[in-house]
Amino acid sequence: MTSSITVKLNRVRLKDGMRERASRTFKDFFATIQGKEKGFNGFIILENEEDSHETLVLTLWESKGDMDNYYSNTNKRLSSLVDEVKPMFEKMPERITYNVASLELSH
Repeated sequence: MTSSITVKLNRVRLKDGMRERASRTFKDFFATIQGKEKGFNGFIILENEEDSHETLVLTLWESKGDMDNYYSNTNKRLSSLVDEVKPMFEKMPERITYNVASLELSH
């Protein structure tokens, strides 16, 4: 599978006991924007097995432009999500942009 997928990695540091709640909040939020945000192809939530304070949230985009528009300071949906989960954070998430060089999924 080749494509021009852009990924935003959000490295989230959570307070004690907040991981399950945070992951559920992220999953519920992404369900509400699926099919409504231009270029949003989906998400992956990764819970670190060795560090219960770390969760990675990857959002997948058709283009960097679509991703940049979504992550802009004017996005009220994203701002509302951040306000909701901010009390669960040890610190604000680190955000890093990646281009998918190769993606192969086996069934």
